[in-house]
Amino acid sequence: MENNDFVLCILILCLFLLICIPRKENFKSINRKKISNVNYYKGYPEKGLYIKDLKKVENFCKKQILQNKRVKNRTIVFDFDDTLVYTRPYKPFEINVVEYTNNREPIFYLPPIEQMCNVARLAKKNGYVIIIITARPPSSEKATIANLNAYNIPYDLIYCDKYKGTNIKFKQQLREKLSKQCKLIMTIGDQWWDVENPGKDCIGIKLPTPRDKNVFIVRE
Repeated sequence: MENNDFVLCILILCLFLLICIPRKENFKSINRKKISNVNYYKGYPEKGLYIKDLKKVENFCKKQILQNKRVKNRTIVFDFDDTLVYTRPYKPFEINVVEYTNNREPIFYLPPIEQMCNVARLAKKNGYVIIIITARPPSSEKATIANLNAYNIPYDLIYCDKYKGTNIKFKQQLREKLSKQCKLIMTIGDQWWDVENPGKDCIGIKLPTPRDKNVFIVRE
């Protein structure tokens, strides 16, 4: 192979990779790594950097919802913990059991993340299907539903992790399966497996965590 042909092959390969690899766009220009977790989450739920970022995400998601409100079978996927409800991940607080199921499974209530709950409410108002995909095991499904109902968070389907953490691609594989039945517009969560490889025309919204206090937009 001549040098020119070799260079051309390399350029084609690079172009192919650029097209196929999901694009991760930082939602902000500020470097959050220099901010301590205490200062970042300080002021929740009324104010602070964390709330400011959530409001920006809320506004972005609402625009996407309205822009796609005429799409047939439009659907949004949400994670649950630290997406719709807040677990204070940088410093867990004591969780009080409020009640028990008939099988003596504890039902505990976590505070809602109102900005993301508002996104779910607007989506439902505009005819979207709301799907919850959580890493919680099936035994926690009743507690999860109790939280959703308590805060009037709309949902149509909820999927728990039947693999109980043994399949790290559980969420991605399930989204791929769902995408054959409906039109995924957004997938929103605080972990990369909630949003990576979102699918064609679907946007992944990666929410901040104590380890990565940034918001990312993921597209394919």
